[in-house]
Amino acid sequence: METQASQILQFIRPSGIFSAVLVLAITWLFGRILTHLTGRLAASFGRQRLLIRQTASLLRFGLYVLGVLVGLRLIFDVSSEVLAVVGGTIVVTVGLVLKDQAASILAGVTILVEKPFRVGDRVSFGGYY
Repeated sequence: METQASQILQFIRPSGIFSAVLVLAITWLFGRILTHLTGRLAASFGRQRLLIRQTASLLRFGLYVLGVLVGLRLIFDVSSEVLAVVGGTIVVTVGLVLKDQAASILAGVTILVEKPFRVGDRVSFGGYY
């Protein structure tokens, strides 16, 4: 048991912990700045408010993921191959988890783009009229 712990600890860089905390703090700060700026931008452009807020959410998510990945890379001393394997596993897992949500979003976008229904159309679905 002790040899397993020492094998795990050999991948941790103590000198990278401070740098990782600094990177995470900077990431959090940029996220707050992005939230503030996009909030003001959305208030200025009322018609594009929803699009601006959606784009800001995606940008913040990407920023936070990048910050966490950089922080982990600073703390743990692993090879690029290990990172590729772990990243691939995470992508497959998230893909399987979000499969149904992605299908629903794609169906909604398809309805918005093709506009198969108009106001006044009568629709029957699942026995309901």
